[in-house]
Amino acid sequence: MAPQTKIFGPSSRLLPKTQAFNTFTKGADKCGFIVEHVTDATLRTLKRLIDWAVDSPTGAEFEARFAPTGAAAKAERDLRDALKPVIGAVNADQEVIFYKHFVAFRFDDLEENGARRADVINRLQEQVVGKQDGQGLLLFDCLCRIAREGSGNGAKWTRDSLLAKLRGAVRLKVLPHLAYDIRRLNAYSLEALNVVSETVDDFHVDRPELQDTVTQQLELHPVVTIGGLPGCGKSAVLKRFAQQVAADGPILFLKNDRLTGTGWTQFAASLGLTVTDARAAAC
Repeated sequence: MAPQTKIFGPSSRLLPKTQAFNTFTKGADKCGFIVEHVTDATLRTLKRLIDWAVDSPTGAEFEARFAPTGAAAKAERDLRDALKPVIGAVNADQEVIFYKHFVAFRFDDLEENGARRADVINRLQEQVVGKQDGQGLLLFDCLCRIAREGSGNGAKWTRDSLLAKLRGAVRLKVLPHLAYDIRRLNAYSLEALNVVSETVDDFHVDRPELQDTVTQQLELHPVVTIGGLPGCGKSAVLKRFAQQVAADGPILFLKNDRLTGTGWTQFAASLGLTVTDARAAAC
């Protein structure tokens, strides 16, 4: 697993507890905070403590900076003393370990017309499907709302939980490492659609009201079943609906007589997908 920077808030007392978790990998993971409003002097002093710890192979060398002849000024000494109860370190070695795994960032200039805000929105626009203007701003506003709602109870989000909150607001691009697989699945689905007949003796009956019904039911339910007597046109309705939504993005269309293998792994392998584990694809 790639190193992670884990951000918690707003309580600073979560930070030492975070580093004590079994899931926290020393030497790889980081914990810390991102803040918008902080004085330059305070942030500069904190980062100096972090830099000194990173540059100190031992706690004794870190401690030497605070000796009467050391490099630490009153600001560094005061901040160190103020943070000791929060960190819970009983000696300089533990302080060094904590600071080496700690990060602190200021993320300001986010007000309207701010340079950083514009840059963030432009970057978010690149993650949204389509070129429609304003989608980056919409995604930015959604993320800000989620952060505000979660700030009151120190909420944490995983990729899955965050995507679930964004679902329906914007359409995000596929992860780069899954792009080939998505294109392959979409091509397979379109091929399967082509073999579904929607005519009887070359006669086609358009059923727009049924297409509308399917759309309306999908807005209310995650799964919709199309039922009816044999030959009534169930497959034709499904095909036409699938063709319509395929114009907006990739689809997955499965037809029983075109399935191979005894499960998803074998089926995915038969299509030449690079990721055959559905759970791993979501990570």
